[in-house]
Amino acid sequence: MIGGLHILIYFYLYNSLRQDLAGSTLTQGFFSFLSKPLLENENNFDSKLYKLSIAIAFIYALSMSFIAFDFIMSLDTHFYSTLFGIYYFMASVLAALMLTVIISSMLTLKFNLQKLLRKCNFMIAEKLMFGLSVFWLYSMYSQFLPIWYGNMPEETGFVGLRVLKILTKLLFGLF
Repeated sequence: MIGGLHILIYFYLYNSLRQDLAGSTLTQGFFSFLSKPLLENENNFDSKLYKLSIAIAFIYALSMSFIAFDFIMSLDTHFYSTLFGIYYFMASVLAALMLTVIISSMLTLKFNLQKLLRKCNFMIAEKLMFGLSVFWLYSMYSQFLPIWYGNMPEETGFVGLRVLKILTKLLFGLF
């Protein structure tokens, strides 16, 4: 699954760069295959990239869910949750989006790119991060609620460990 994701990403990157650098003299040596003139049937890159982006997003969601089930849930053998893959996937998407916003804001300040990246662009990204974090909280709460109120002994330990650690740090920080 992850190998297929890498192949799709490389194919997407190849088509994206091929569209931008076709006929250019900037690429020489190893990357000269990108600057070859386009063939007659290679004009419609946008629809190909659109279809590839949908496939990449779907396979990324599946592979991150499988990674969450295999690597993280296997650490606690008595805990199982069907929503854990969604929770982990949303956490990884949020982390990537936050890292993108931090890096782009640092580059904006360093290279004086205020005309290219305005405050409204960052505000849109902040709104998206807020919406995705609400969905992330909803996915955690929807697995927390049945575990806590159902008093399922095989799953209460998992939630108790994670919630009580956070609450004790929060309480000691407040008082």
